[in-house]
Amino acid sequence: MPELLNDPLVYLQTNKDPTRKYQDKVNGIIAVLLEESVICDQKARYLKAHNTLPPRLYELRKIHKPGCKLRPVVSCIKSPCYKLAKFLHGLLTPLINTFEFNIRNSTEMVRFINNTRLPPDYILVSLDVVSLFTNIPKALVLEIINEEYETIRELVKVSKGKLCSLINVCFKTSYFTFNNVFYLQLDGSSMGNPASPVLANLVMDYRNNYPTKFIDCCINKFKSKHMDERRDNLIADKQENRFRFPYIRGLSQNIMRCFRVTDWKPAFYNIKKAGDILD
Repeated sequence: MPELLNDPLVYLQTNKDPTRKYQDKVNGIIAVLLEESVICDQKARYLKAHNTLPPRLYELRKIHKPGCKLRPVVSCIKSPCYKLAKFLHGLLTPLINTFEFNIRNSTEMVRFINNTRLPPDYILVSLDVVSLFTNIPKALVLEIINEEYETIRELVKVSKGKLCSLINVCFKTSYFTFNNVFYLQLDGSSMGNPASPVLANLVMDYRNNYPTKFIDCCINKFKSKHMDERRDNLIADKQENRFRFPYIRGLSQNIMRCFRVTDWKPAFYNIKKAGDILD
C-alpha cells in the first residue's frame, strides 16, 4: 500500500481534513439543481450531505488470482459526495445501456460465449485492465460529454452544464484517509465511488473507436504477405506486459502500462476453457 500512495501523479498527502469543505461544495451543487428544477424538494433533501465522514481506504485480497495480491478499495459510504455520485450514476446508466460493447451481467456473458465459435487458427485474447478507475482523466470525460451531448441529451435528462458540474464535483471530492493520514486523489476516480463504473464505461466505449479499429487493423495486417512470418512469431501462451492503444485519444498515454494480455479463463461455472468455444 505505501508504494501505491507514494505515486505523486495520483495521490497528494494533505495535513487537513477536507470533509467539511467538500460537504459544502456538494450541498452547493444540490441547491443549484433544486433552484433550476432539475430535482424536486424531496430529492434534494435526500441528496443533501450532512454529518459526513471521510472515505476510508482498505484492501481486499484477490483470492481468485495467483499470489492473492491486495486490491485497494475506498469506502465512500457516508462521504460528502456518496449520494450525489449515485445520482450521477443513475443519470448516465440509460446511456451506458445503449453501448454496443457493454455486457450487463454474467448471464449475458455466458449466453454470448456459449453461442460463439472461433476458427481453429484464431487465438483468443483477453485484456485485463489494472487500476482503470484511477487512470480515467476528468478532462477526457468532460470532452466526451461536450462532444456527444447533442446525441445523448434525451437519455441523460439534464443540461450539459449541470452534467459537467456533477462530473467535476465527483472528481474534485476524490479523497480518503489511511492510517490517520489524508490523501487527495489528483485525477481519476476510485473503486468504491458509485460513479466510477459508469464513468469508466463512458470512456472505454468512446465512439466505439477502440474495438472496431483495433480488430480491423489486426485482421488487415494478418492478410498481408507476411502472414506466415507473423503467425510464426505469434505464440499463443506468450504474455505482453506493456503496449499502447493508440485509438483512445487522451487516455492511452496515462494507462499505457495498465493493459496486459492474460490467460483466458472466465470465472463462470459452465465455461471451463477457451477450447470450449473453438470449432
